[in-house]
Amino acid sequence: MVAVDGAPLRTHYMSWPGKSFKVDLLGLDQVAPARVVARFRVTAGPGSAVAPTAWAAPAHSGDHAPSAALLLDSGHATEYPVLRTQGGACLCTELNDVKAGQQVDLDAVFPAPAGGAGKMIVVFPNTPPFLDVPITAHAPYVLHQRQGGTPLNPVTTPTATPESYPLVTTVRHGDETDATGGGKTSVRLSSDVLFATNSAKLTGKAQALLKQVGAKIEKSPGTTVAVDGYADNTGTDAVNLPLSKKRAENVRAALRELVKRQGIQYSAAGHGSADPIADNGKPAGRALNRRVVITFAALAQVPQDKRPLPAAGADPAGRPDAPAVASVHAGEGPIPLLPWPKSMTFGVTGLIREPNGFAVLTWTLHKVNKHPVPAGFATDLADVFRNAGPGRIVLGAGQDEYKNVTDTRQQAVFPGYSLRQGDYVVRARDSLAGWNMFRLPAGVRTVTVRVPGFPAVPNVPVQASKP
Repeated sequence: MVAVDGAPLRTHYMSWPGKSFKVDLLGLDQVAPARVVARFRVTAGPGSAVAPTAWAAPAHSGDHAPSAALLLDSGHATEYPVLRTQGGACLCTELNDVKAGQQVDLDAVFPAPAGGAGKMIVVFPNTPPFLDVPITAHAPYVLHQRQGGTPLNPVTTPTATPESYPLVTTVRHGDETDATGGGKTSVRLSSDVLFATNSAKLTGKAQALLKQVGAKIEKSPGTTVAVDGYADNTGTDAVNLPLSKKRAENVRAALRELVKRQGIQYSAAGHGSADPIADNGKPAGRALNRRVVITFAALAQVPQDKRPLPAAGADPAGRPDAPAVASVHAGEGPIPLLPWPKSMTFGVTGLIREPNGFAVLTWTLHKVNKHPVPAGFATDLADVFRNAGPGRIVLGAGQDEYKNVTDTRQQAVFPGYSLRQGDYVVRARDSLAGWNMFRLPAGVRTVTVRVPGFPAVPNVPVQASKP
C-alpha cells in the first residue's frame, strides 16, 4: 500500500497575527467498514511557522499531530474525535515543526459514522469547518509520516475503543435556556427568577415559566423528568444543600400539577454548590450557578420554512482575506472585560448553514492603533468569545439567542488556540481570524451577532453551503 495525494476538494485558511496557513482537504476516504481517513495538505505562508503541538487536543497537548481534528455527523448530531492506538497515540500523521513556506501532507483516522452518513463536517484544528464533505470509498493506504517515522496502516493498526459524543444545541428564550443533545433536553431556569433570596417558595413569575416548561413535557416522548437544584458558593453546604433540594422538590410538585399527561415519573435532587457552570468569583457567574435544571426526552425537531436559503457566492473560509459582510468598532464607551482599544473592529465575513442546520460564523478581529494589546488579552479571549458563560459570541433571532455548539463533555466546537496559547498577543495593525459553530432552525434567515465589547451586528444573512 502507498500513500495517496490528489487535488484539493476544498481549501480553507487559518491564521494568527502575521502568519497564514492554507489547509487543503484532499479527501475523506472510507478505507474499511469501520475506518474513515481525512487527508489534508498544510502550506505555511512566508514568515509563518507552526509546531504541530498547536493542533493537539486539549487532553493531549504534547502531541505532534492533529489530534484535535474532528468529524461531525450533522444528520445524527454526533462528534467523532480522531482514533487512538492502544498505546494512546493519535492514529494520524506525526510531524516535525512546519517551517515557513513548507508544504506538508498529513492524515487523521476516524471511526466510520454510525447510520451510513454520506456527508460529514470535517474540522481541522484552528481552521473553519469544511461543510458537506462526501465520504468516498477508497482502497487502503499507509498514512503520511515524518521522515524516519513508523508507517501506520489505518485498517490494521489496533486502536482503543472509538469515541463519539452527541452534539448539544443551546438556545436562550428570555429567562429560560434549553440545551438539547443526546436525545435529551435540559431546561435551565434561574433561581433568582423562580424564588426570592433564601426562599424555596415559587414566585408568580416562576408559575408562568414552569407552565411553558410543562407544555414541552406534555409533548415529550419520554416518561421521566428529573429536576436538579444548584446554588452558588455563597454560604455553606449546611445551607445550600437543603435549600437547593427543597427548591427542586417545589419545582417538581408544580410540574406534576401542570402536566396532565399520565405515566410520568418525576425525581428531584439538590446539589448545593457542586457542578458550577460559571465563575463563582464574579457576580454574573454566581447568578448563573444559582439554577434549577429540568431534564426530559427531547422533542422531535419541527421543520420550519422550506424556502431555500440564498447560496453563498464564495466560502469566506476559502479566502485568505475575506471581505466583511458587516463590521463594527468597539465604540466610545469603556469595555468592561477586555483591554482592547476603542479603534478595534469586529467584522463578520460569513454565516454559512448546511442542510441539517449546523452553521459556521466566520469573523475577523482587527486592531488599527499603535500599541499592542496586553498579553492578558489571551485569557480574556478564551473567556469572552468561547466559554459557556454569558460573555461569548451569540446569534440573536427574534426572541431567541443561539449559543455555540458543544458536545456532551461541555467542550465547544471552535479553534483551540484560544485555550492553549496563554502568551498570545494581537499586535498593532494585526488581525485575528476566527469562527464559531451554531445550529439554526430552517426558519432563521438573518441574525444579529452579539459580541462583548462591541455594538451588535444586525441583519447578518444566513446563506446556504454549496453542495
